[in-house]
Amino acid sequence: LPFSGLILAFFTIALAIFLPFNPIYKAFFCAIIYLSLYGFIHLEAVADTIDGYFASLTNKDIYQVMKEPQIGALGAIGVFSFVLLKIFLKPLSIV
Repeated sequence: LPFSGLILAFFTIALAIFLPFNPIYKAFFCAIIYLSLYGFIHLEAVADTIDGYFASLTNKDIYQVMKEPQIGALGAIGVFSFVLLKIFLKPLSIV
């Protein structure tokens, strides 16, 4: 399993190096390819964590909110923001 992640990382880095686009477009394309190949794994955990955090601010049961199969609006906004950060920080070589 770690070997497959290593191969996906090398493929994504090779795309980022050899594509002749503007760095923002290249980062957007490479992030979408990487997330598609990776299967968007763990993004549902990010959404559940964000939903649980904001549920704790309203004194709701955190575990009940995180166990629900659907995500809330704040979880969806958080995942969208996370993916945007991943895309736009890629040209800076931070991520």
